[in-house]
Amino acid sequence: MVRSKALRLLGIIAFVIVYIAIAFFYNDSARGARLSANISPAANEIAVMLEPDQLDAPVDDKLHTLALDVRVFPGWDFYEAGNATIRRSLAIEIVTDAFQQTKIYPAGSLVDPFRLTIDLAGNVQNYPLDSYRTTILVTAAEVDQSGKAVSEVPVVGGIDV
Repeated sequence: MVRSKALRLLGIIAFVIVYIAIAFFYNDSARGARLSANISPAANEIAVMLEPDQLDAPVDDKLHTLALDVRVFPGWDFYEAGNATIRRSLAIEIVTDAFQQTKIYPAGSLVDPFRLTIDLAGNVQNYPLDSYRTTILVTAAEVDQSGKAVSEVPVVGGIDV
């Protein structure tokens, strides 16, 4: 009788521990990405934040894909005085192992976020502690009307997942 009560109590304690662990991992994964408070562009820099949005499972033995929202924050030197548009054309180039994409913001335009989908190598056998890897290089440049780079622009940024 005492043994069955002890086993029942042990089962309840194990259930509570597992429940708390699941709640912790879910809460940690639902936080989303944030641009760090200490990452802000200087007048002549551009801050780039990569915000993960959706991880998709592989189809036909391909890699996992990750959809990112790319948010670009030029320093104040790039903006028209008293306006929300930029005064110089900018190109943001993103390079991964699999592809290269360039987003051009023409002079006089708003700097809107854009969507990017990348391939990830991953280890899904350790669920819920699975991990994924990729390499992302982000560069920025001022460009002329033909899209040719005139000068490089320093980039700061980050990702918090």
